[in-house]
Amino acid sequence: MTFATDAQLLEQIAVMVQLLREPLSDESARHGWTRAIAEKWLHIFERLHADVSNLAVTAQASLSRVLDHDGVTGGHLLEKAASISTALRRCQK
Repeated sequence: MTFATDAQLLEQIAVMVQLLREPLSDESARHGWTRAIAEKWLHIFERLHADVSNLAVTAQASLSRVLDHDGVTGGHLLEKAASISTALRRCQK
């Protein structure tokens, strides 16, 4: 699936990348985030940012559902991932 360039979507992904580079908050840890999960998802969001920037073919999935499989149960990072999923669907070409 390819996506139309959307500055707001790219900004949302960039913010998520920055948040995942920072130390995890206590709130994030309570919701299942670990440093290993954050590193995994940092790479996923970096790749997603590059793909969307380049209008590349990108697999579409519910990011929050996949995070649930990684043990993430809530919190602001999960909410941001869900918002990115919604924006990805909106920007589908």
